[in-house]
Amino acid sequence: MQVQIGSSNFGGQSGFQKRNTYYLSDKNNGNNIFRVLPPLHSLAAKGQYYKYWSVYQNFMDSNGKTRWFSSIEEFDAKTKTIRVVDPLAEKLKEYKAQQDMMKQAGATEEQLDGFYQNYIKPFTPSKKYYVNVITQDNQIGTLALPITAFQSLKALAAEYNQKNIDITGMRGIFLNFKRVQGARKVDVTYSVDVFRESVNMNGEMVEKAKVHELTQDIINRLGTETEDLVSLHVIPTAEDLQLLAIAPAEQRGLVVDRIVGRSDVTKKPEPTMNVAIPGTNAVAVPRVEQTSDGNLNVVLPSLSSPAQGVEGTYQTQQNYSAPPVTGPAPVNPGYQTAGYVAPGTMTSQTPTTHPSHTTKPSGTLSDAEFHNIFSQKAK
Repeated sequence: MQVQIGSSNFGGQSGFQKRNTYYLSDKNNGNNIFRVLPPLHSLAAKGQYYKYWSVYQNFMDSNGKTRWFSSIEEFDAKTKTIRVVDPLAEKLKEYKAQQDMMKQAGATEEQLDGFYQNYIKPFTPSKKYYVNVITQDNQIGTLALPITAFQSLKALAAEYNQKNIDITGMRGIFLNFKRVQGARKVDVTYSVDVFRESVNMNGEMVEKAKVHELTQDIINRLGTETEDLVSLHVIPTAEDLQLLAIAPAEQRGLVVDRIVGRSDVTKKPEPTMNVAIPGTNAVAVPRVEQTSDGNLNVVLPSLSSPAQGVEGTYQTQQNYSAPPVTGPAPVNPGYQTAGYVAPGTMTSQTPTTHPSHTTKPSGTLSDAEFHNIFSQKAK
């Protein structure tokens, strides 16, 4: 029998192909030189070289590691309406309204920053277009483009298409993605233009576009070194995002585990989550249903055996248990009289957002009240 024999790997190289991701930076005076690759993988048949993603980048799993996943919001450009609602986007609107009340009530910069870090930043997705690119030294990767940078790229591609030149084709052109930082952090402008290099032509130096052809060697690398742009990020279910929207800050990591898997395990846990209900002796499995008017309701189809363990915990396959959570304390008790209530604080003006926020003594929450709490609509 013939035996295949290989060479020992002493350099630590594995069969896994690490892929590069590039972001526009201020280095080199804001000049970022890339050649955009043609449509690949799932987008090849459509002739589309780019893919838009709205990505949550500031949620952490139960091990404290930041994990990325996509928003599910879908915008209909023709009707200018949102076709698919993202529960986290709806929750962000609530938090921004509370942020405005904090400012009006005279919250300090420290308090406002704490609120931003815990309730605004995680719920704010990063919106970018992604394209596969190659660098001048033939490194292949994915380039994340802010929306205005992509708009400039698309306009340039259309301009050259009128001249029968495909800047992403087999014989493409290097481009300069220029990033200019203003006085303030938010003051950033982008532009995209053809990258030109100085060439000696008959003793005279002239500026010429730098052309790049896809050789067979490069083509052979595209299958393993480029991303299928349609599957860059995990796409959660509406149910998962609704659970994340109502979870206390201290327990969000458990829902993130459910969406993308915990950082120390390779297999994503099964999508089951039992909720031990504060104020009752019941356990239930919440689910999200869409009503006829398009709203999302969190409902509990059944109440089962008495809860075992700590009240208010989420129990997953890893048998993780979190301590009881009552929500963050008000920034200042005086703010309540001015109309501001910190997340997790119960008053007559604010609806309950999670069972563990109730002020009722343990054991006095009826099943009807419990169902009402978990059936809050995503507004």
